[in-house]
Amino acid sequence: MTQIRSAVAEQAKALLLPKLHPVIDTRTSGGVKKYGQTLDQNIKPQRAKVVHLLQELLDALQYVLWGAVDDEQSDVMASRLAGMANDLIRQYPDLTLNEMLFKEGYTPQFLELGNAHAFDDGGPA
Repeated sequence: MTQIRSAVAEQAKALLLPKLHPVIDTRTSGGVKKYGQTLDQNIKPQRAKVVHLLQELLDALQYVLWGAVDDEQSDVMASRLAGMANDLIRQYPDLTLNEMLFKEGYTPQFLELGNAHAFDDGGPA
């Protein structure tokens, strides 16, 4: 199998234990197969990236609370994940509920550059 080169994947591997490097490589290859590009090549607007990260953090938080880790570690991990999600909301307080609920592939107008509020829910600014 040809290894796909990705600067993002290499940065991630530099932060991870070597045992996890093949997982990053496999997920990168799977992403190319599914989406036709690496994260490096994805030119989504910043808000779309933030929404994706937020959704992944919230999923990870629920996995931790579900019992995916030992009870000893779950409180610490859950607090870290919740803190990161809360930090994103503090950085982007104008994210709308519609933006945060965005599901990839269902609303292409969200991905248009410069259309940061495509899902504005009409609430107070």
